Amino acid sequence: MQRLALFDLGRTLIDLDDAITRWAEEFAEQHHLKPEDVAWLVSLDQGLHPHREVFFNEVREHFALAASVEEPWAGYRQRMPQLVQCYPGVLSELADLRAAGWRAWGSSPTAWRTTNSASSGEPAWLTWLTATRCRG
Repeated sequence: MQRLALFDLGRTLIDLDDAITRWAEEFAEQHHLKPEDVAWLVSLDQGLHPHREVFFNEVREHFALAASVEEPWAGYRQRMPQLVQCYPGVLSELADLRAAGWRAWGSSPTAWRTTNSASSGEPAWLTWLTATRCRG
């Protein structure tokens, strides 16, 4: 019988806080925002996560962006899989689980709802999972 370990990726296997901070720094640079705006973006994420539509509506209103909500949200979906990284030790621990006969699988409700993977033909959550390199 195959044993299966299921994990929520965000803030469990992957350092989502670091990825959000890096994304916020890039966003602030692209939009010529101030350093304190990065802190505001990170704080907003912690308060509204995982409701990205609400998050980007707040961002649009706060910074008076001319772009629709969908534009920065699309940029976020494109960039976040490149920014997320596993916490130290996660990959070796997943390898240990596999060696002990476990099959590890991660999931992120936020990712499968918000990551666009139509071009690859894969479910969005699988695209996110593959991008994080946490697949065990």
